[in-house]
Amino acid sequence: MKFEFLKLKAYNFVLYKSLEINFRDLEGNLIFITGKNHDVSGLDSNASGKTLIGDLLSDLLFDKTIRRHSSKSFIGKFDKWCGSSLLIRDTVSKERFLVKKFKNHPKFGDKVFFIKIFPNGKKK
Repeated sequence: MKFEFLKLKAYNFVLYKSLEINFRDLEGNLIFITGKNHDVSGLDSNASGKTLIGDLLSDLLFDKTIRRHSSKSFIGKFDKWCGSSLLIRDTVSKERFLVKKFKNHPKFGDKVFFIKIFPNGKKK
């Protein structure tokens, strides 16, 4: 299996109220992430959330981050829970999968779902 990232989403993840990155819109295999800190003038891209995207991906895929955040520290100030998802495609079989993760969700609690998406768009 060889996976291609298609879309990354997050809700209330640390400083992101809502985040969506559609990797299909990006060209090539190299992604250069820049940022602008709107909270503190003069900091340019420092503390704008660039590294947080890496933390989001590593938390989704490996349940840990490089900076060793606690699970509850990911819940931002916008709600009492947070969620993230990554849509991936196996480039060999052409199958698509969705990894969804919730923290402190009112219905799901702390849970990870690995969902196969069928060609007709149905999830299982």
